[in-house]
Amino acid sequence: MNNRAAGLFLSTVLFCSGFVVKAEETMTQEYMEGFVAAVTDVESYQPGYLQFLYKSVRMALISDAEHDRMRIVAPIISVEDVTPEQLHISLESNYQQALDARYASSNGLLFSAYIHPISPLTEDQLMSAIRQVASLAITFGEDYTSGELEFSPVAEDEKEQQKPPAKTKKPKLDLTM
Repeated sequence: MNNRAAGLFLSTVLFCSGFVVKAEETMTQEYMEGFVAAVTDVESYQPGYLQFLYKSVRMALISDAEHDRMRIVAPIISVEDVTPEQLHISLESNYQQALDARYASSNGLLFSAYIHPISPLTEDQLMSAIRQVASLAITFGEDYTSGELEFSPVAEDEKEQQKPPAKTKKPKLDLTM
């Protein structure tokens, strides 16, 4: 069975079985994999690892039911090819333009990634995670955004006019409550 057929089979079995995650039910690894297979183009599958395409972005769902953890990742670029400016903007984006997905690096690659426990996930959150990871990958080098929400208090036209000060002091954070 080819990978596309395997993905269709997986999503058909899991969704046609009548199993529906209700708000009060716990997400499972099997249901999560079936959901992702139903809304994307599956390239390969084995329990705990699903490689797929979404909006032409190659992504993977990696999950571990025993530890109740999942991640959706999309490789973007070799870390060697990331400029200091891109790295700086990526880190800033993690704070302002990215919502739940983040830029991250591992094994010499820059990724967009969403990491979360499996059990509390809802279908809406899972779909949002897929969209955000794809958007961060697509917008790297341009807008650096997850496309869902921005925490930037400055209007776009003002951003272009602002220049960082020559020397910046580390902000003093009060972490006591």
